[in-house]
Amino acid sequence: MRIQKHRREDVFALSAYVLCALGVTFPLVLNMTTGVFGPPEDNLNFVWGFWWVAKAAGEGLSSLYHTDYLFYPSGVKLVFHTLSLGNTLLLSPLTFLTNPVVSYNSAILLAFVLRGFFMYLLARHIVQNPPAAFIAGFIYAFSPFVFATSLHHLNIASSQYIPLVMLFLSLLIERPSISRGVGFGVALALLALNSWVNAILFAQLMVLFLIVNAIRSPSRIFTRQFGICFAAGMGLCGALVAWFCIPLVTELLSGKHYMLVAGRNRGALDLAAFFVPSDLHSFNYALGHLFLRFYNSLPGDNWTLNYYVGYAVLALLAIACIRSKRAFRAMMPWVVCGIAFLILAMGHTLCIAGYDTGIPLPYSCIARIPILQMSRVPGRYFILCLVSVSMIAAFGAQRLFAWSAKRYGNEQAAPRVAFGVLLLLLALEYCPYPNDITPAEMPPIYLRIRDDASCEAVLEVPKSGYLSHDKCARHIEFAGKHFRSTHYIPVAATYMFRQVFHQKKLVGGQLARTPEDSHERFASSPLRRLLRRSESITPEQGRTLDRYLRKLQIGYVIVHDSLLTKVVPSYASQQIEAMHAWLADHYDVHTDSTAHLRVYAVGTADTSETTGCFSRSTESVAQQDALRFTAAARRPKDE
Repeated sequence: MRIQKHRREDVFALSAYVLCALGVTFPLVLNMTTGVFGPPEDNLNFVWGFWWVAKAAGEGLSSLYHTDYLFYPSGVKLVFHTLSLGNTLLLSPLTFLTNPVVSYNSAILLAFVLRGFFMYLLARHIVQNPPAAFIAGFIYAFSPFVFATSLHHLNIASSQYIPLVMLFLSLLIERPSISRGVGFGVALALLALNSWVNAILFAQLMVLFLIVNAIRSPSRIFTRQFGICFAAGMGLCGALVAWFCIPLVTELLSGKHYMLVAGRNRGALDLAAFFVPSDLHSFNYALGHLFLRFYNSLPGDNWTLNYYVGYAVLALLAIACIRSKRAFRAMMPWVVCGIAFLILAMGHTLCIAGYDTGIPLPYSCIARIPILQMSRVPGRYFILCLVSVSMIAAFGAQRLFAWSAKRYGNEQAAPRVAFGVLLLLLALEYCPYPNDITPAEMPPIYLRIRDDASCEAVLEVPKSGYLSHDKCARHIEFAGKHFRSTHYIPVAATYMFRQVFHQKKLVGGQLARTPEDSHERFASSPLRRLLRRSESITPEQGRTLDRYLRKLQIGYVIVHDSLLTKVVPSYASQQIEAMHAWLADHYDVHTDSTAHLRVYAVGTADTSETTGCFSRSTESVAQQDALRFTAAARRPKDE
């Protein structure tokens, strides 16, 4: 009977988290095929990841960590690129059946739901109170930090397996068994495949959690049975991720130095941000961007600084801490871990309301350890702090519900009212509307480029970089729409997003970590003269450049005039016109005034005449309506 009751409660909780996820991300559910969740930023790069992993899976995964579809013709290693294999690989069947946009949006929704549900399972096991456990899951799934991360970085937002691993670890400590060790190993492998960064962060949480429990109950940790089951779980995890992980370890041991660390305190937790509502909150707009002014004063992008947990949560933490000594003993591992990772999230020095006190913090030592440098941003430790905050809040909610039942003499109605009021307060504090949806639309010319079989690759100008905006700006414009919550557009990631549509190779690209030699190869190619040299192109240089383009079957040069002077400030208007004059003198041109681009058809090495989707004798085709992504990106193109 008790098992059936738990099952009903679990089904109710899971269904509630599904509804909450649909509500928090609205109108994503109405744009699953026509838009990408979040403003145009690194999320476009993750959509490319779904396309590439599905393509590599169709080829037996032999090309998973190397591609010549970026940085053509030499290609580039994808070893340290954020492919988020736990998402992209597991959802590759959906990518084949639909398209990468649907898969990406599905991964976002799934992460919201599973974050809440797995934290609910962990908290229910610890506090033995389903309503309090549901509150813990809601905090962990929909807090401003997690929501802001979901707008941009799928790999970091895919933290749903952290509470699941902690659940199996807690079960192992209580009563070791091989089945629990297997569950621990599988959950840990899924966590690692979703994000190597989260796995490295979680390893520190696991070590600290085991140390605290060893101090509290050494008889549970220092046993032969626990050691065998724990080792079995770790071994299973290693076996599951070994094939994917070995190239990363090999690259790290090779002495390459492109695993860069962010600026000194960029993205670190400012202590005041713990108490200031998110700049994504609806009230921020109702109050005239009051919170935005505070976040603009902090170093780093605003969306990385949303460490607010809510005053309702702070109240629950206070209630939990005034409990009895016996209850505090049960909370002690979570309290220790929460404080430890809150301090690490603060970065190198303590900052309060934008003022750097200069007080050194432990992260200064952590940042010197090579493998831990992969986390880059100290604020990412906050996800571990949030696990502890959610658990302690569950203890506080349990006490609140018990107090309300005792105070009003009703063991059912009073706790239910308290639960409803608490959930409403959390929803009001976390409300993120309006949400940004980046349209999955392409200029019509890309469809014709896709259909040109003679074209192997395209060159988009400017080749890479970021289109920066004033940090204090409230909007940016992209594809004719205004977006909030970001201050730059990753130009190369936008090209990669369009590559999913036209499926031609790109001369440039943007990776989470790009090997230095990839940029060096481009710097030594004739293309550099066209894109970066200020002096004019001589006839001999022009012939070399033309032969180079045709030999590599770079069928089209696409020039984005609106981006050139902003991404590459060294470009002057006369340089841009000189470049266009040289291109127009050699190749046919199509101008798309709506998309602010000019497309030059180069042709191939086999002919001196330009070939492609338009020619000199053809009038420019009238502008068509923007083509939806789903019209031509149903599945990776067959080779």
